[in-house]
Amino acid sequence: LAHRLALANQRSFDDLLSQVHAALQPVDAADGPLRPLADALHAAWPVALIDECQDTDAVQFGILDAIYRAADGSARGRLVMIGDPKQAIYRFRGGDIHTYLRASADVPPEGRLSLDTNHRSSAAYVGALNQLYARNGNRVAPADAEPVVMYHPVRASGRREATPLRDGDAPCARPLAIHLLDVAPGTADERRRLALARCADAITADLVQGRRRIGDRALRPSDIAVLLPSHRDASALKALLRERGVPCVTSGNASVFDGVLAEELLLVLHAVAHPQDPGALRAAIGTGLWGLGYHALRRLAEDTAGWQAIVAWFHARHADWQRLGLQAVVDALIDRVAPAQLGTAPGERVLTDLRHLGELLQAEASQADGPAAVLAWFRDQIAGEATDADSGEARALRIESDARRVQIMTLHASKGLEFNIVHLPLMFAHGAKQEKGLPMSTDAATGVRRLALGEAEREAVARELLEERHRVLYVALTRAVHACHVFALAPAALKDSERHGLGRAALLELLGEVDAGAIDALREALPCIDWIAGWEAPAGLHYDAREGADAAGRSARPLPPPPPGPLPARHSFTTLVRGAAVDALRSGESAADEAMVELDLAEV
Repeated sequence: LAHRLALANQRSFDDLLSQVHAALQPVDAADGPLRPLADALHAAWPVALIDECQDTDAVQFGILDAIYRAADGSARGRLVMIGDPKQAIYRFRGGDIHTYLRASADVPPEGRLSLDTNHRSSAAYVGALNQLYARNGNRVAPADAEPVVMYHPVRASGRREATPLRDGDAPCARPLAIHLLDVAPGTADERRRLALARCADAITADLVQGRRRIGDRALRPSDIAVLLPSHRDASALKALLRERGVPCVTSGNASVFDGVLAEELLLVLHAVAHPQDPGALRAAIGTGLWGLGYHALRRLAEDTAGWQAIVAWFHARHADWQRLGLQAVVDALIDRVAPAQLGTAPGERVLTDLRHLGELLQAEASQADGPAAVLAWFRDQIAGEATDADSGEARALRIESDARRVQIMTLHASKGLEFNIVHLPLMFAHGAKQEKGLPMSTDAATGVRRLALGEAEREAVARELLEERHRVLYVALTRAVHACHVFALAPAALKDSERHGLGRAALLELLGEVDAGAIDALREALPCIDWIAGWEAPAGLHYDAREGADAAGRSARPLPPPPPGPLPARHSFTTLVRGAAVDALRSGESAADEAMVELDLAEV
């Protein structure tokens, strides 16, 4: 592969790192080994701070080590490695926790600084985590892992104590809740569906019943986050919460061109481009985006004045497209539909996507040969026939306003974030899954990665994944500021392979052999943790966001003013001739344009 890339004068990202690593190695010379590149880089940057160092690999750290180590092997300059092995969760991106552990082991005690204060979470929640991990021997790893990543008990800074989580009138004394189910449905899919449904019920109940408060204010949807193993789980929970009236938002890799909205916008823009076509106009106003109901459409057949008003709107937007650009058309459409859309649950999603689509369409219009070319491009995007692969990030769905919304995201996406209350409904199901690409095992002593072809190598990969699931669980638990709800299954509800195999969930090992009969003893032994029998939650409740704490002030932010004149654009000969024909019919406007040109030339 390296030879073929060299022949094509191409390099991969891995090649760039490997070639830098090779260039930093000593070169034999008459006076002894020389390291010109390493010495030059050290002279330019004698001090380096490497954040998230637990996510490096052997090649990346080898580059740093070569720069900040002298020819005789002694350290030089100052290399500061900032990392937390408990948060090494990016194996799928090439991160190698063993590289960090080897580097950390070489640092003498006087060169170590440890952070022993948690500034994110409340004192009660920090105490709950300390108790939970102490029960497991403070391990963030399976029982037979080597080397072991340890949990170090910490103290809380106290910065959250002014606004504690309250359950009724009293501060919440047990902020970590373990919902333990003894008897579960037989299939994995049934368990997931049950857990997600009960999680949605619990969130709705907290919002509707109003018992929980943060400081002196009522609990809001935006205080709550749900962290899940996959985007598929996130989509399922989003649907469940919306059924219960709870506003929520997900982050993912979906495209803004997917779905019905883009197709309906295409119909509206086609009508704007052809306002003289009654069929195109009827198709546009029949969309859900336009918002006319069936009976209103029927009445238009006999309402000449109403139909003429619609025709006039499309003719006006046609003129806007020619004069101000396509963004002005989309902005006018947003002005028209925003009041009705903001009264619906998905309204903010619709307006966010309309603005996003308008920006992408305007960018394309600035280089396209007229409306027909823009609409053809729009159709290709909707059909998934885009050829500009580099614009995937631009197409990705933007998050609608996260105010007043429950946050739903994957476990990995939550790293580095914090939320007042966290729900973890599927950690009991966070077991092994097939890795993308070829399975690779990493030698803990050397950091060398090899294809896992044999049985022993595949078992090593499965063990690495199990160890990482323990670290992902730690990351998920530590996102909470005030409280966390964890749904768990008692070991008796699991199959032997789910309890003892390398594909087991980390939560099972962290909680240990527990069942509903031991809950009273657990509550007494662990006073900061609430052990709850079953997954039951009040069902049938519906949250009305308009009556919630944040009901006031739902409105779209003002749009920027339209440009004073036509936007720069490319035109075909046909569009220029068509424009000339239109201008010929508007002699007054043409004369005004000529006068403005003469004025501009006079000023020059």
